[in-house]
Amino acid sequence: MAAFVVRNWETTLQQMLGWIQANPNLSPDFTDPNAQNVGLLATDLTPGSLEVANLEALAMMLEDYDVRAQQAVAYAISESAYAAFGFPRLPATAATGLVTFTAYQAPSLDLTIPAGLVVSTADGTQFKLAASAVIPAGGFSVQASVQCSTVGLSGNVGAGAIQRIVYPLTGVDAVANASPIWGGGEVESDASRASRFQVFVNALVRGTTAALEYAALVVAPGCGNGFTVKSAYAVEPSTLVPLSSGASASLPYNGISYAGLVWLFVDDGSQGSGAWATTTLPAVNIAMNGGTDLGGNAVLPWRAGGVIVQVLPVHYQPVYVSATAVLTVAGHGRTSEIQTALNNAALAYFNSLGVGISATYWGLLSALASADEDVLDVASMGMGLTSGSLGTVNLALDPFLQAGYRFSTAASPYLNWTLA
Repeated sequence: MAAFVVRNWETTLQQMLGWIQANPNLSPDFTDPNAQNVGLLATDLTPGSLEVANLEALAMMLEDYDVRAQQAVAYAISESAYAAFGFPRLPATAATGLVTFTAYQAPSLDLTIPAGLVVSTADGTQFKLAASAVIPAGGFSVQASVQCSTVGLSGNVGAGAIQRIVYPLTGVDAVANASPIWGGGEVESDASRASRFQVFVNALVRGTTAALEYAALVVAPGCGNGFTVKSAYAVEPSTLVPLSSGASASLPYNGISYAGLVWLFVDDGSQGSGAWATTTLPAVNIAMNGGTDLGGNAVLPWRAGGVIVQVLPVHYQPVYVSATAVLTVAGHGRTSEIQTALNNAALAYFNSLGVGISATYWGLLSALASADEDVLDVASMGMGLTSGSLGTVNLALDPFLQAGYRFSTAASPYLNWTLA
C-alpha cells in the first residue's frame, strides 16, 4: 500500500488551476446533465486575483487537513499499541531526599517534628516532611525524609540547598540536606515513552540483559520507597577486555567467578551513597531475584536460572572541557549569552550519554558548533579527566571501569571558553 503523503498547498493550487484551465466551460451544476455550460468557473487566473486568492486559501486548508489527519493516525497507532500492552505514560514525579534537623540545645524530652512540616531553599522551593521524626532527649539532631511540594524538575536541588524551616518549630534551630534532593521529573515525553516501550518489548523475554535493564527501570521502583532509577546498564564482564593489565585491581566482582555473572549498573543519582544500600539496592535485588513488592504482590525473578546478577551503583566521571569559539561580528555583542549557550550544549551532550558510553571529541565538537547561530567555528578544543589532560582525544576509561560510569560535567571550573 502506498505511503500517506501530505499534499502541500502549492502543488494542490497548481493542480486546481490546471483542472480549471482544462475545463473552462464546465457547468456549475455537476449533477444536472441538462444544465447549460455557462462558464461560471473562475476566469481570471493571474497571480493576485480574487479567484486565485480563494483557490490558495482552499489549498492551504487541504494541506492543513492532511497534516492533522497524518498526526491523528500516527497518534492513534501508537496509543493503540500502548493500550494493547497496558503501557501508560509515566506521570510527573516529586523530588525526594533526606534532611537533618538540628537543635543547638539538647531537649530534655523527646522532641517530635510533625509530618508535613515545610522546609525550603533560599529561593522558596518547598519540601514537606514525609513522616514525623524525633530528636531524642539529650540528642541534637535527626535525619528525616522530605518530598518536594510540587512535581517536576524544579525540585531537584543540590546538597546544602535546603536551609529554612518555613514555619519555625520551638526547639528546632536548623535544617540542611547533606546530599542532593533528586528524583523530580516532568510528565513523560512522547519520545521517552516510545524509547521505554522499545525496551519493554525487548524485555518480554526475561533473562536477557535488556530485560534486566527494564526490570531495574520499571519493576524495582515498585519494590521500594523514595527512589527513581534514571538509567540502567547490564553487561557480562566476561565480554569486556581491559585496556591495562592492572585493571583487575579495580574490578567490582568481589571474588565472584565471571562465569554466569552479569553486572547491573543502576543510576539512581546517589553514586552509591545515601539511600543506595537501604532502599535502591534491596529493591533492585527483589526485581532480579524475586520477592514481594510494596503492595504485597509476588515479583517473579527477571534473571535467568543459574545467572548471578550483581547490582552496582553508577558513578559520575567529571570531564574538563576547554575550547575557542570563533564568533560572528554580532556574536561579540552578546558574549555572555553565547557562553551560556556553550555551557548548555556541553551539559546536554554529556547528559545524553548513557552509562558506559564514551564521550567523543567529534560528538562534543558538533554539539558546541551548533550551540548558537553566532558561533562560526570551534577550535583548539580539548577534554580530559583532569584539568591538566585537555588533549584533543576521545575519553576512554578502561572498559571494566567504564561499564559503571557515565561522563558528566558542570559549570566552571569544568568548562572554560575563549571567545574569538
